Amino acid sequence: IIKQKMKLVCPAFVVLSAVPSLALPVAADLTADKSVLMSFKASQGSPSACFDTWDDAALTPCSTFAVVACDSSGTVITMLALSRCEINTIPSSIAQLSSLQSIVLDFNDLQTLPQEMATMTTLTELNLADNKLNSLQVLPIISQLNNLRVLDLRTNPLTGNVSILANCSQLQQLLLDDFSMARLRLVLFALDY
Repeated sequence: IIKQKMKLVCPAFVVLSAVPSLALPVAADLTADKSVLMSFKASQGSPSACFDTWDDAALTPCSTFAVVACDSSGTVITMLALSRCEINTIPSSIAQLSSLQSIVLDFNDLQTLPQEMATMTTLTELNLADNKLNSLQVLPIISQLNNLRVLDLRTNPLTGNVSILANCSQLQQLLLDDFSMARLRLVLFALDY
């Protein structure tokens, strides 16, 4: 049986995390996922309070790591919600989170994404709003995420042509603000609504 509990980490930020009520062996995938998360934390230099619960001694990130959500069986990480965590870099190892479906990285200081993110085919939601991303580097990576359904790029200094996102055949929501839309040449007719 899986119980759900709420965790409040960053101001005005709540996330659900699955907590196994029985002591189950930790899957090898989850151990590898925890290692990826610890390298993510280490890559931040002076990590914000968002990472305070990320402890390498924890048996599983599903029960103790705030801003991390796992599947109902508690065996794989499916969501990272790192809003307002002062993140300025994403390590390439994030692509090793092979079951990740949702990444929320809004209100951070990101300027680029690692090329390896293009291999994250399980991603269905990517929130990169309120960062410092440049579309010339970011859009080609995002365009390879074929299962992406929701993409939030609001409040980024984007320029260029978003028609490359037509490769995201499952895309249902593309969120851009007025500033971004005015700077981008929108050629979205190729997207199948």
